[in-house]
Amino acid sequence: RHFQGRDEDLRQVRGVVDLPILRKDFTSDPYQVWEAAALGADVVLLIVAALSRSDLKALHAETQACGLDVLVESHTAEELEAALELDGAIIGVNSRNLKTLKTDLAVARDLASRIPDDRLAVAESGIRTRADIDQLEAVGYDGFLIGETLLSALDPAAKLRELVPA
Repeated sequence: RHFQGRDEDLRQVRGVVDLPILRKDFTSDPYQVWEAAALGADVVLLIVAALSRSDLKALHAETQACGLDVLVESHTAEELEAALELDGAIIGVNSRNLKTLKTDLAVARDLASRIPDDRLAVAESGIRTRADIDQLEAVGYDGFLIGETLLSALDPAAKLRELVPA
């Protein structure tokens, strides 16, 4: 509802690509994890700021039980510590403060050194240019979650080619 996505959107994408698909939702219940698997998702998002530590661990266990990967989103050093407690979880650092909605890539740059090299690290939000990606790769990020920049572009395909040249 918040991202204006529908279950059918995920099913349609799964039908035409073999790439990993993230179900980007406010996951708070085990049912949503199993639903994501049934819809064809490969990865679910768990937001540390929205879950208690016990709920975070329980939902992580559900992802493992149904064979999904998990992207655990953090914004602060304390949240990052909680994310790192989840074995094998992909570590996301959101540069957007969910309380103020302000975006600052310094958040991702500052927290990068706290992520162990053996963990897959994803920088989220605020990425607008290829230079942003280059800077974040230089501090250790392996992937990037880019939404607003593509959605607000007049030509999203051209913007994607600019961000990730062939």
